[in-house]
Amino acid sequence: PDGRRTIDYKEYLGLEKLLDAQTPASKTPDERVFITTHQLFEIAFKQMIFDLSVVAETFTAILHIDDDAQLKKICINDEDQNFWLPAVSASNRLRFTSEIVLPNFFSYLDKSNNINTYGETFSSAEYLKFRPYLPPASGLQSAQFRVIQRAFCKGKLFELRLFPAQEYKQDYDGERNAPQLVKITSETIMRDAFVNKNQTGDSKLKNIAKIDDLAHEVLKKLARFVDEQKIIQIRKISGIEVENAVEQFRRILSIHRKHQEIEGVMPNDAGDFDEKAVANFREDLMKIVIEENTRRESFNEAQKTAVYLSENAPNISLTKILNQLVATDDALHGSDDNSFLSRHLQMAADRIRDVQETARMVGKVEQPAGTGGGGVPYLINIKNNLVPLFPFLVAFR
Repeated sequence: PDGRRTIDYKEYLGLEKLLDAQTPASKTPDERVFITTHQLFEIAFKQMIFDLSVVAETFTAILHIDDDAQLKKICINDEDQNFWLPAVSASNRLRFTSEIVLPNFFSYLDKSNNINTYGETFSSAEYLKFRPYLPPASGLQSAQFRVIQRAFCKGKLFELRLFPAQEYKQDYDGERNAPQLVKITSETIMRDAFVNKNQTGDSKLKNIAKIDDLAHEVLKKLARFVDEQKIIQIRKISGIEVENAVEQFRRILSIHRKHQEIEGVMPNDAGDFDEKAVANFREDLMKIVIEENTRRESFNEAQKTAVYLSENAPNISLTKILNQLVATDDALHGSDDNSFLSRHLQMAADRIRDVQETARMVGKVEQPAGTGGGGVPYLINIKNNLVPLFPFLVAFR
């Protein structure tokens, strides 16, 4: 009231809550960096979700412009930099976060190139001590990453009954002997996380989930200002790709059964269960593939604008934003060794192998599955056979 400014650094940043958010489940020192690293990921994800909302709001604003002269002035002639500035900055941050920030966070936990300089920053021997306290908690439960994946056109994969839910059923619901494969967004896995709430209402999350559709609609709307372009038919997902994914899924189940057989715990009805699981997986995958291929049939006008922008207007704001979004998708989901999924897969594989070797040295047996019951084979199938089927902004690539 007297004009004084009383806010301080701690209050502005909410440091009291932030720095009190690390609660280890054990007394093992290395668990602290394990928690901190995952929290760093989640903070970065939160920033990415905010930035995606800025871009989505910009695309929505374009779709609400009814005056053709104004639309052309803003989008084609690029005459209103104030309109574009928030989305340009946000898309730049998205790419920077996915290409630079997230991969660097992995360096705390994985066997990075820095190990020869700094030594091991996270010990598998120490991890083995606190790992038993973690199940069924798992990175699969990162609701924020699912929101980001939905934005980059991977949400259709959430419809696949793919993930083992027995660990979650037993620990969360007290259900024993209930083998089941569920969708990644199942409440069995995600609990009450907000990832399942972004399809209804007028929330920003709903807008983020539609950002691929919004971008294609913007391109389609601008086609009226573009001369005819030579376009190539947008590639559809093939039956061979579907069968490859199904066969890989079958292999995963087979590997799981071999481990059970060695341990003497394979159920008598395992064969029937697996055949039904494969049939369900094929049915789910075919359904989303048909929907996606049908969606791509409507992208001719969008592709016409995309070709024009790439060849004739590569330096305008809209083109830059779209390029940054595509680069972000590739940095998160691409086949490059440094993509987020690749780094996560490599880290998980190396760490589980190390933990098993460390356990054997002390006369213990450590399971190859992740703490949520999934594990490396599931990550491989998702990264190599499923995610590539659904690239972001397919008409612009």
